Amino acid sequence: MKHLQRLVSKKKKGSSRRKKAVQLLAKQHERVANKRRDAAHKTSRQLVNHYHTIVFEDLNIQGMVKNHRLAKSITDAAWRQLIKFTTYKAEKCD
Repeated sequence: MKHLQRLVSKKKKGSSRRKKAVQLLAKQHERVANKRRDAAHKTSRQLVNHYHTIVFEDLNIQGMVKNHRLAKSITDAAWRQLIKFTTYKAEKCD
């Protein structure tokens, strides 16, 4: 994705090559979002199937992101999406 973003930034604004590069970048963003969503669905299903009671800790994500070594991993985790998926699957299971 980094490579595609660089390609877009190097292209001249308004050119057809830039539009193609933007489309490729958008497709890559969609792939990453789909992978993240799939992982959240699989993890939430596993949690609901294996545990009777599920409790989520109210973490200070904004404070955790200030650690520059862990920031990328923390933001990539998509915590809110995982909680949302697990909640609706647990409610549906009851």
